[in-house]
Amino acid sequence: MANWYVNIDGNQAGPYSEADFENMRAQGMIPPNAYVWKEGMANWVFASELPGGTPAAPTMAPPPSAWPAPGVYQPTTPSSDGPNGLVIASYILGGLGLGCGCLTGIPAIVCASIAMKQPGQERHAKIALWVSIGCLIVGMVIGVTLQLAALNME
Repeated sequence: MANWYVNIDGNQAGPYSEADFENMRAQGMIPPNAYVWKEGMANWVFASELPGGTPAAPTMAPPPSAWPAPGVYQPTTPSSDGPNGLVIASYILGGLGLGCGCLTGIPAIVCASIAMKQPGQERHAKIALWVSIGCLIVGMVIGVTLQLAALNME
């Protein structure tokens, strides 16, 4: 069976199996004015042009030339809005800073600072930076408190 590709408002997705594609159509997840294509078709067509489709809006522009040519598979890369590895490392090292203080707290701050300069990571990195700084401070307070408690016990 051929795989289906869908382009809704310039956002391409797929491949979808025949069964998944039909389920998506039945649930209304593929609007009539979305372009669809599967292996073996000559061109992209409106979903409304498929058997059982509803009429498409007449104002839809033709597909951009940047779309893959029919018959040529070009996988799409998923967009990532989540934190990258440096931000995650900053959270982990910052959390460890509660027990280790400067040993992991400072590298956590460095990781978050580097991540801030990476595209799409500024918001995540700022949060990680503040968490790391907070954990470092709390870790140092805990360390000092434990040292003072040990001195009082002697």
